[in-house]
Amino acid sequence: LQGKKKYVRKIPKTEKVILKTTENIYVAIDNYWAIFHEVFCAKIYELEDKYTNKPFALFDLGMNRAYTSLYFSTLDNCKVIYGYEPHPETFAFAKYNISLNKEYLESKGIKVNIFNYGIGDKDATLQLRSISGRDGVSTIEGLHNSAVAENSKTQSIDVKICGVSNEFEKRFAEINDLGLRKILKIDVEGA
Repeated sequence: LQGKKKYVRKIPKTEKVILKTTENIYVAIDNYWAIFHEVFCAKIYELEDKYTNKPFALFDLGMNRAYTSLYFSTLDNCKVIYGYEPHPETFAFAKYNISLNKEYLESKGIKVNIFNYGIGDKDATLQLRSISGRDGVSTIEGLHNSAVAENSKTQSIDVKICGVSNEFEKRFAEINDLGLRKILKIDVEGA
């Protein structure tokens, strides 16, 4: 991490540690740290100012552990975050990371809304196949992911999916009078 991240504490009885980023965000990570590295070290979601120079709402589809939502929260013009994560264990991880930053988010006046469901073309319940302990490696039943197919720790769970038209109509109505630019980040299974 090249001296940019600060170890804060280990969470008892788990494999997780809490880090403090140079952006003053606290994040819990475990032995699966690749997504943390992509977001906070490689800065794969760093955008040109022309996209973030006006107040905006972030729609984080495939929120995972909320790293991207928290990264965008450090940008001055982020006002609202909508995060969507259908996997219950991964959603719990994201909810914990958001809770670690509650005071920071409130101090910046950022409203965070996270949902334990995914977004698709219509309302549905789908079977999600994933590798236990590897929340970034999963697939919807019917799509092929060789890492999932060939792993003995594969588990299947039913997840809720909400139709994009109804969901976004509802969320856009909530922020319509704020005049916010909308930034959409999509990193989901099957995309």
